[in-house]
Amino acid sequence: MGVELAESSEGAPVEDRRVTDPSLPDQVPAENESALDQFLRELDEQVIPLGRNMFREFNRTASSVTASSLHLMKMITLLEHPTAKELAKHTLISDAATSQLLVPLMREGLISRERSDRDRRVFNLVLTEKGLRVIEENRLLRRQILAGHFSCLDTRERGEFLRLVRKLRKHAPATS
Repeated sequence: MGVELAESSEGAPVEDRRVTDPSLPDQVPAENESALDQFLRELDEQVIPLGRNMFREFNRTASSVTASSLHLMKMITLLEHPTAKELAKHTLISDAATSQLLVPLMREGLISRERSDRDRRVFNLVLTEKGLRVIEENRLLRRQILAGHFSCLDTRERGEFLRLVRKLRKHAPATS
């Protein structure tokens, strides 16, 4: 990767601030494309498909639990025995959709409902042993898939990647 010299409209050499990578196919930016525009275009062309491929690979090899259901199961663990309403609030899924997603998880024995110690009218959601195993199996699978994808980076590159991701997360707009 490097900086190349280009010609201005008058024919004089000027520094071209585009990042180039000889391993990629011809990078022909549109006229007057800014460095940020080129970066965003390349981000769309390189990173987004990589993320999609990793997600597909994970879904292809994961258990029969859907990504949405797995997310709910993880949130039940993180929230420490929430009610269905609390779970819906934290996942930004409607109460009705949350209930629809919980039914098969209960039927499959991955979660259960337990009466609250504080209020006998309230039921809290709890992962069963089987549910905890599914979460752990999926965590190990995700780790294996990520290790395969990131094995082409050396230790320094992985550290730099994490530094950049942390910086992006730090400056990302807050979500509710």
